[in-house]
Amino acid sequence: MYESIKVTYKARLKDDDDDDWQDEGTFFVPPKANNADPGVPKDIDLVRSEMAWPVRAHIECMVHNNHAP
Repeated sequence: MYESIKVTYKARLKDDDDDDWQDEGTFFVPPKANNADPGVPKDIDLVRSEMAWPVRAHIECMVHNNHAP
């Protein structure tokens, strides 16, 4: 029997090496019933001060667990 995949992430708009992480979390991706099924999407939107560069980022990830039962 196949299990869910645990995905842990951290994201930031980096200016200095010691910048704090702006978003972090964990989510689980269950096995697909069929390999043709879509993956699990994860979108992350980051915004820094309007006075900083880069100002914003949009990250789109798609995670697949292709272990069909």
